[in-house]
Amino acid sequence: MSWRASEATTCGRTAHIAEELLDGAELATSDRLHLADCAACSREAERTGAFLRRLSCAAEATMDELPIGMTDVAARPLRSLPRVLASGAMLAGAVAAGLLLAAVVGLRLSVPAGHATTLGSAATAEVRLNAMDLSCIATDSGTTCESVAPDHVHRVRMTSEGGAIRAVEAGIIGTTGDAIDLRGADDLLRRLTVAALEGPYDATATAWLASAYAGCVGTCSADVGGMHLQLERRDDAAILTIEAR
Repeated sequence: MSWRASEATTCGRTAHIAEELLDGAELATSDRLHLADCAACSREAERTGAFLRRLSCAAEATMDELPIGMTDVAARPLRSLPRVLASGAMLAGAVAAGLLLAAVVGLRLSVPAGHATTLGSAATAEVRLNAMDLSCIATDSGTTCESVAPDHVHRVRMTSEGGAIRAVEAGIIGTTGDAIDLRGADDLLRRLTVAALEGPYDATATAWLASAYAGCVGTCSADVGGMHLQLERRDDAAILTIEAR
């Protein structure tokens, strides 16, 4: 059973509409009509649009940090980013910005110097995760939010200090010891990350996730934008861990 199946009771078209928006595609007339009447899809579309706007801002900030003399072929597309973002196609431009951010991650470049003191507000993250049908409880170290299915659990563990998030572990994790259907797990990790993090951190973390997920075998990690990111892929789990540095 995939994670999408567990969301069907909310709306079976939510994931499709979000994916279309992330791809920069124009929604079909039937999707636009559905969006006007469906609270779940409308809420997700608003979150997706906000995320893409933050992604554009993060891409611009990242471009500003490139050394002026850099000539590496992989970095050259970043020089055209202002033209992409000025094209008037906000969604398509933001998706392109995400691809450019992934290229920066591949070059092991960092966004502005300094360290992340907080990844976001634990209270705000809890509200967003509740809206995704995860139930949250307080723990000694912060908050754990879960949504339980017959053979797996969607889980977000947040470590916080004074209400400020210092670390997040988000994942889809099997509960039977057997392999589970992980199709779409990368999109689930993206959505959980967007819900948990704030500021430029969600865009930077999800850009790295997009660039690393397909080629990651076992465990992959990187230090990017004031965060330590680690992705673990197994037959029975996909887990993204994010720590402020």
